Amino acid sequence: MIKREDLERAVWGDAPPDSDALRSHMHTVRSAVDGPDEPPLIHTLRGVGYRIAPPDAL
Repeated sequence: MIKREDLERAVWGDAPPDSDALRSHMHTVRSAVDGPDEPPLIHTLRGVGYRIAPPDAL
């Protein structure tokens, strides 16, 4: 699991953009990683951040 704040700091340093920028980028990453007929690997942990894991590992 990675906290949203940690991910924003790693990507944008001390000047994170508005809150929708990360969500937009995560949509792009999901489109590249998660196949249309496969279970998703990237999961949003609401209010916390993100997790990359197979669905059966949650």
